[in-house]
Amino acid sequence: MRYTVLLVPEPEAGGFVAYVPALGVTTQGNSVEHAMARAK
Repeated sequence: MRYTVLLVPEPEAGGFVAYVPALGVTTQGNSVEHAMARAK
């Protein structure tokens, strides 16, 4: 299945937050790639 992932930069934390609205999941990572991997 495919889900939409919203990536939001977090300048203060130095990374990105990844939201998966359809699943109610929120995670974070140091880079876009890291945040996307954690969202999977």
